[in-house]
Amino acid sequence: MGTLRIDDPHALNALLIPILRSQSAATSVIVADERGREHMLLKTQTGWLNRRIDRSAEPRATHWEVLGPDGAVVDAYSKDLDYTSASRPWFQAAQAAALDEIVWTKPYIFFTTKDPGITASTRVPAPTGEYVIALDLMLQDISAFTSSLEVAEYGVVAVVSRDGQVIGLPNTTDSRTPAAVLSSVEDLNRPEIAAAFARAQIGAAGTERTIIGQEPWWITSKPVGPTNLQFITVVAIPETALRRPIVSQQLALAGMALFAVAFGLALMWQSNRQIQRVRDRANQENIFGPYAPIETLGSSATSEVFRAQRDALQTGLVVKVSQRQDHAKMTAVAKDLANTLDPRLGWPIDFGVAPDGLFYHVRVDVGGTPLSQWVTEPVSPEVVRHVMAELVSGLSRFHASCGPHGNLKPTNVLIDADAAMPRVALVDPLGLSAHTESASRAGIVAPETIENPTAVHEASDVYALGALLYLMLNGRAAYAGQTPNAILMKQLTEDPTPHNADVDVTLAELADRCLRRRPGNRPSLREVQRALET
Repeated sequence: MGTLRIDDPHALNALLIPILRSQSAATSVIVADERGREHMLLKTQTGWLNRRIDRSAEPRATHWEVLGPDGAVVDAYSKDLDYTSASRPWFQAAQAAALDEIVWTKPYIFFTTKDPGITASTRVPAPTGEYVIALDLMLQDISAFTSSLEVAEYGVVAVVSRDGQVIGLPNTTDSRTPAAVLSSVEDLNRPEIAAAFARAQIGAAGTERTIIGQEPWWITSKPVGPTNLQFITVVAIPETALRRPIVSQQLALAGMALFAVAFGLALMWQSNRQIQRVRDRANQENIFGPYAPIETLGSSATSEVFRAQRDALQTGLVVKVSQRQDHAKMTAVAKDLANTLDPRLGWPIDFGVAPDGLFYHVRVDVGGTPLSQWVTEPVSPEVVRHVMAELVSGLSRFHASCGPHGNLKPTNVLIDADAAMPRVALVDPLGLSAHTESASRAGIVAPETIENPTAVHEASDVYALGALLYLMLNGRAAYAGQTPNAILMKQLTEDPTPHNADVDVTLAELADRCLRRRPGNRPSLREVQRALET
């Protein structure tokens, strides 16, 4: 058995807290066994809450600990509750599934918070039987997103389960109460949503004009979510709201709304990968091959990065462990990179597949500060030109050996400012990463790759270069918004925010050319290089 032990609450919290931190849609994670023992970690506004039970020893007692943001215990108490893990939908779903299979519950009401939600769960081997691991997701988050969408005048968007329960509420004032979540489509009393849902139930695709009451509407629908828990997104727009040619406007608005909801739900489905991370820790003691981690440098829904050592090599190594299963591609990229030996690329010195199926690669610790932290104000044009020239040169070398980088973003550009001119290193190409969601690169990822982050090419790297150039010139990002989704939607429909008044005009024009929404309108990497040289 690995690092997951239900009888060690502090070790469990050390593992589970980073996972919940990296998954904004998840509210709690639970580990339980067949003996009636359970450990729950719940995210709160001020920190964390633990609930621990042992039904083999105490039929009704539950023990609670209130934790601060850092996981330190600030309060503890006990109370009697008629609660058992075995009676909960997530436990029953996992028991009915195969070992290591990840399953989703139907929507239900959580026992502790009384909120509507869904749960992903799985069974894994344990020292004395099996564990069930579960991750809870709040449905209120879906409704908060769908109810904020405005699709033309009087248009509505909703998310509905296949059996007709409303999961994401529309933006109408009479239906946005929490109690409306999990109500039926009929109870919602929106005939246009009911019509779109009925059309989806018979498998109709595309869009359709229909008369509701005496008013013409355009309706469409799309399945979203994991295959074993597909919801249906429905969009309805009154024809009177379509001022331009009806069909083209309808398609644009409905398509954008469907994409927005599908993308808004994408972070939720990362829970599958989060469950896998907990499961992998349960099954393997060492997931990084022969490398011993010294400290954690970062984590996401699909990967973890460590400073590490091996035998006599005590320092200077960074190990990234990824969930991605495309090992053949990752191995090919690692081999190509290892042959370049370019210090600007943070090349790998080792790579492999751990026994649990995770891919890991080891690179030299090139040091430096991420560009995202280095840029605190506009950077001088001379330094900007130098940094960009180093990036373009390293990227050209990468393209020649491996193809598009695909994962350019401020955290993957490391700046060592100790020298007269900053040294620049580019790390973590897409081929050596887990599947990189667009949300993590909002404002950087090229518009054409937002829906498919792995479909990258030279023009998408040039777009990311333009975003980095804009950031250094202005001391701020080209696109701003309250959420990653809002930023991505602006990238699809709007031009970047105007540059500062005193910005270098030549470099600003280059940034604008790189940030054009159509790939064919952007300069090539060689043209960017020539522009910087002149």
